[in-house]
Amino acid sequence: MQSDHSESIIFGYVNPPAGHVEIGETIDSAVRRELKEETGLENIANIKVRGFINVKGFKDSPVFMIVVSATISDDSQPILKDEGTPVWIFPRELKSHKVLEDVEKIITLAQKTPEDEIFQVASECINRKLVSFHTA
Repeated sequence: MQSDHSESIIFGYVNPPAGHVEIGETIDSAVRRELKEETGLENIANIKVRGFINVKGFKDSPVFMIVVSATISDDSQPILKDEGTPVWIFPRELKSHKVLEDVEKIITLAQKTPEDEIFQVASECINRKLVSFHTA
């Protein structure tokens, strides 16, 4: 998703939909809510946790990311939302877009990890530049 928020850390970058789990919410319901808020997509199935990432140094405090995969129907199209401009990008197209340094690494790792396994990563940034990304 191309970020439209000029005050955001990710302004100008293409970034997968993201968000947070609210108190009392399951991961499944958070994924559904965030995808609807950010892309307008509602027909979501097969939500599966693929990995966990501890990120140090990107924001003021550490971030714990939960990486998920999901299936949407073939005819679903994202719509313009306040969060940014949704665009479909295939992994092979990432190099032709402005993405944060870890996005391609995360997608590649998710594709390589067997579906019955969950990957774990520790990453660190200094001045918002990725300096380490390693599996636990």
